[in-house]
Amino acid sequence: MGALGVKAIGRPRHVQAGSTLDDQAQTPGLKSHMKPLIAFALALLQAAAVAQTATCAGSAPPDPACASPTVVYDTRIGQGADANGVPLLTKHPDARYVYWNPGHPSASDSNAGSDPAKPKQSLSAAWASLREGKGDWLLMAQGSTYAGGFGQLPNRSGLSAQYPTVVTTYDPANPTVLRKGTVTLGTNPSEDQLLNILGASGARMVFENIVFDKKTNSVAQVLMLGAMQRDIMFYNVRFLRTQVSMQGDHTDNPAQVKGVVFRRCVFAYGYSGAGHSQGLYLWNTDGAVIEDSVFYHNGWNGTDRNTATEKPDTFKHNAYFGTMTFNTVFRRNVSAAASSHGLQARGGGTIEDNVFANNPLNLLIGGGDEYTKYRPAGVPYSVKRNVIVGTDNIDANNPRGFGVDFINTSTGIASDNLIVNAGKLNPSTNLHAFTPHTQLDAPTAVNWVNNIVWNWGPNNMASFLKESNPHPTKLLLTMGGNVMPNEAPAGTNRKAPPAAFPDPTRTIATFAKANGHASEQAFWDHAIQHPEINWAKLIGDYIRAGFGR
Repeated sequence: MGALGVKAIGRPRHVQAGSTLDDQAQTPGLKSHMKPLIAFALALLQAAAVAQTATCAGSAPPDPACASPTVVYDTRIGQGADANGVPLLTKHPDARYVYWNPGHPSASDSNAGSDPAKPKQSLSAAWASLREGKGDWLLMAQGSTYAGGFGQLPNRSGLSAQYPTVVTTYDPANPTVLRKGTVTLGTNPSEDQLLNILGASGARMVFENIVFDKKTNSVAQVLMLGAMQRDIMFYNVRFLRTQVSMQGDHTDNPAQVKGVVFRRCVFAYGYSGAGHSQGLYLWNTDGAVIEDSVFYHNGWNGTDRNTATEKPDTFKHNAYFGTMTFNTVFRRNVSAAASSHGLQARGGGTIEDNVFANNPLNLLIGGGDEYTKYRPAGVPYSVKRNVIVGTDNIDANNPRGFGVDFINTSTGIASDNLIVNAGKLNPSTNLHAFTPHTQLDAPTAVNWVNNIVWNWGPNNMASFLKESNPHPTKLLLTMGGNVMPNEAPAGTNRKAPPAAFPDPTRTIATFAKANGHASEQAFWDHAIQHPEINWAKLIGDYIRAGFGR
């Protein structure tokens, strides 16, 4: 067995006496009142234990097991998905079409809505014309712009998961052409609910081809509240300046929102004008799937973190999944430039093939308020093939620089991830690539195999853990096959690869330049407009290639 030495460093300068951990996520390493902890040993998994794992870290040629698996999609809703993830949707023979076209000269809420020449005028009236339990389709005229939204929805659930209620687009010039183009909703909402699926009002639904684009400082958002919603999909929906909250029961009642899917969606520039705005917030959910989507610049409003009109802080994130989230899948997404975290996955889950870029704290698995009460056995996790590239400070008064953090995790593996090219932050004492640790009096178990850390500041795990691991005997860390320059080599872990990496300086900025964008911001502007492109694969493959993967 090898042992990792401990070297103490000074306490981060930004900590104030009596401060709490960063937001409700309990971000590590920042409690100023914690007493220094004694040195400890970390058990390292030796070669025998990693013999059956891929030797991705610096291997030449790369092991085939390091490659991303065949792309799969959630297929619970509709008749599945095609090879590009487009939902396969078929109208049931007994279902009806209801047309909505607010710009049509004959539009009126007194119309039945069954004739595209006599469409409904308001979205609420169009929705009300659907029938409960029949799988009707609400067809919206592509290109339409509407100041309001749907509001709180009365019950209009689908017939079944295979024949859901569908909200999509049609071409008003040729009404037989469906599911093309987009509509823009919620540009100037008069209410605080752009879409509210409340309690028993929502099950077996698909919403697609919608741009929620709030132009004002309204608190209006998209909500699912209560525990009856299930089998609901959002496909090709852009939530711009519009936060999304999906919440089951807020009490200790285990009632949950189940089977919600977001695919090829965009969550960008989400801020509320009040409160702690998130891009996507989940609480008390089971089986949520978020795939092939883009999260960008949520929780703050402006171009400069220090002068933003809605300032970034430790409470606001691109994606915030609470402790009571179960069986969550977060795959092939890009999450960048958050106020604080790129993703807080307090309930654990499957987190694979994502790109996290330039977030002050890129990825947290586990932790949260009272996790020993709500998840006493810890949370399971699968954290594989993610690329974490770059970090940032929350603002000048809140320096950060974290890669991936584990708290209260139990069974699982974190393998074949890259944490690279943090960038130049001041002070560098806040740069921490890999921070497994305890927080409350419960075990944290992490299996860390075949990962690469590179160019992420001068700090090692021991310096962090001395400040931020109050229960050192309950940190169960297994490691093998990693490249970690700041750690003492032991077993199959090494400080550098056997052969030099091909191009280890790659970042989002170099990706943008290599693909013809005038600037990194120009690239993000483009990505937000094109969720049909699998950005996580394109960026991830580019960064990995620089490290021989």
